[in-house]
Amino acid sequence: MTRRRRQAPSKERYAKAHPPVTAHLDVETYAQVQALHERSGLSFAELLRRSLGVVAKDVETVRLRGYEEGLKKGTDLGYAAGFKAGCAQTKARYAITYACCLCGLDCELAPASEDAKVAAEALWEAGWAHQRCLDEKARTGSVVYKGRR
Repeated sequence: MTRRRRQAPSKERYAKAHPPVTAHLDVETYAQVQALHERSGLSFAELLRRSLGVVAKDVETVRLRGYEEGLKKGTDLGYAAGFKAGCAQTKARYAITYACCLCGLDCELAPASEDAKVAAEALWEAGWAHQRCLDEKARTGSVVYKGRR
């Protein structure tokens, strides 16, 4: 049985600091790598190091582009959904509706519409007021008028 010969300490340190990489290539790719090695005068290790830099830049560019596109798409979708939800909440909270006297279905009172003007006039005629104005009138007996009429 043959005993394995121990490597010199310097060779062991070099092997640890520079681990080998083996790649199995098809014949065409091997020929391309060999031709590039001969034309450039670069070692195989240097060719690999330089191509890693190019690939890393390409990967980072693609990653950033994907991130930006995803962020824009997510922002657009989120904005649209938020806007729709906000409009629905606002409408549910502030919309004024009344039942149609002919069919009974709800009618929505659109701001600044003719219906809104008629409704405002009816509320004025009926004596509707702010609660604070009613409270002040009850406390002092009069209210300082600041309105449009």
